[in-house]
Amino acid sequence: MSKKIKAYHIIRDRIKKEIQDAERMMANAKGVIDKAESGLNQLRLYKQEYLTTGYKNLKNPSAADLINYQGFLLNIDRAVDKQDEALVTAYKNYDRLKALWIELKSKESAMETLIRIDKEKKELKMMRKEQKEMDEFSSRIFFNKKYS
Repeated sequence: MSKKIKAYHIIRDRIKKEIQDAERMMANAKGVIDKAESGLNQLRLYKQEYLTTGYKNLKNPSAADLINYQGFLLNIDRAVDKQDEALVTAYKNYDRLKALWIELKSKESAMETLIRIDKEKKELKMMRKEQKEMDEFSSRIFFNKKYS
């Protein structure tokens, strides 16, 4: 194997490792997305349950009870907003990793193409050499028969 092909293989192998790393990071990022979505859904469900049952549980609410009720709803809304921001960040991270993965797959494909082209060139060169040797051999036989 020539130095050039060895270099191509080394580069391709390094790219394959980077692809595996990117795939692992994408899987982790997907897990973060799933967790953030689950948390957001739980918060929204909790808020909905609190809206439907929380106020009903207050019998003859005082002004302080209503203020506490509104304050708690505001805290839930803040938590929903923060969880929503976390989800957006998780999606951005996943998209960044996916773009990296696509770039690496493109590089891997390019290296595979270079390896294939170099291999085909070597095979063609070998075939030409073999054909030349066969032609020379045939010529020798022909001339040996003709002049012997």
